[in-house]
Amino acid sequence: MLETAAVAIRPSVRDNGIMAIDDMLCMHCGACVGTCPTNAIFLNEVFLTFNEDCTQCGMCVKVCPVGAIDYPRGHKLATMK
Repeated sequence: MLETAAVAIRPSVRDNGIMAIDDMLCMHCGACVGTCPTNAIFLNEVFLTFNEDCTQCGMCVKVCPVGAIDYPRGHKLATMK
């Protein structure tokens, strides 16, 4: 008898118009928090959030070791990749 393994469905990337975060990739390392010049990034036990102070400078995108942060849909830099 074959057993089927439970398949985890990856949630979509959260994109609230400020920045897009892939919660499945994020390692909660905090590199982005320390890099943000406006202190707009908050890391809690569950996920990463950005507030309205975010200027979309891209420092967090560059420093994330796993590529969990990206520009929101429709952002000019998101379409250039």
